Amino acid sequence: MLFMLPITLFLAGAYILNFITYRDYEEKGQNLIDKVECYKKTHNRLPQNVGEMGMTETEGVGPYYFKDDSIHYRIIFSLGFDTSYTYSSDTQKWENAFTLIHQF
Repeated sequence: MLFMLPITLFLAGAYILNFITYRDYEEKGQNLIDKVECYKKTHNRLPQNVGEMGMTETEGVGPYYFKDDSIHYRIIFSLGFDTSYTYSSDTQKWENAFTLIHQF
């Protein structure tokens, strides 16, 4: 039974690290969401890109802003070759998603 302790500790540590990582993504993403919503209220439309909000495009993991149409947008963190963590203004929720290459 003692041999289970290291496995349990490892799994608990991995879960906590994963939770902290996604919480960090949501906090960084929320900053961008707030800026998009502020821009939308001021200009009565969504920005075409982050440059219209006086920001520069981020590199690496993200967050990235994508305008889907005149009222919907997504905030995306790229977590690897084909995986992302995405906020949709339509659902107002974060979700893990398999990302097709052509979406970028």
